[in-house]
Amino acid sequence: MSSMEYVIIFLVLTKSHPIISFLTMLCIGLLLVALAALMKRRKLVYLAIPLFPLYMVNLFAGHFVTNALLEHFGEKGQGMVVASKQTSDLYNDQPVWRYDVMLKSGNEKPVSTYFLTSDFNIIHTDSFNEYRYPSEGTRFNVLYLKRYPKAFVIIADDDSEYAKNLRQYKRSEEINRLKNQLKMDPQNIELSKKIDMLQQQKN
Repeated sequence: MSSMEYVIIFLVLTKSHPIISFLTMLCIGLLLVALAALMKRRKLVYLAIPLFPLYMVNLFAGHFVTNALLEHFGEKGQGMVVASKQTSDLYNDQPVWRYDVMLKSGNEKPVSTYFLTSDFNIIHTDSFNEYRYPSEGTRFNVLYLKRYPKAFVIIADDDSEYAKNLRQYKRSEEINRLKNQLKMDPQNIELSKKIDMLQQQKN
């Protein structure tokens, strides 16, 4: 296992288990302070200072780094959501959903794992604020670590069933928006042309 894979696993674990990660960071910080006192090396204390800020950054924005690393170092595979359920957790006042998935690469045996909507593990989205996950039974492509399948990202801009459905959904949203504008401005030829062009597009 490469050093970069260890980094990815560490980032995923600290985000997936925030309480355990916080206690680990606290213990490491206290250990560094104790070592600094025993060895009379004050500089060791400085190593403990960035631990908590780094923990908070990874907790709330670590998915950007993890997604980017998996995009470059992950292996290609396919996935499918086999079940989903709402959890008791909230993120930004919205319920967090758990998706049980199966991943596989080529002819290898599928492996079971899961992700939460709070993981934000989709790459190539049009907006950082929009994360529309695959529905049950829909196939999608991923980049993941075979040795730790919990670390994976869903690809949203390829030729998978999920990506095609996503493009169709976004196109339908745009057509509806333009049609509503056209109701208020029925003489607008440009709006009519845009609607016709979008309706003629294929996946």
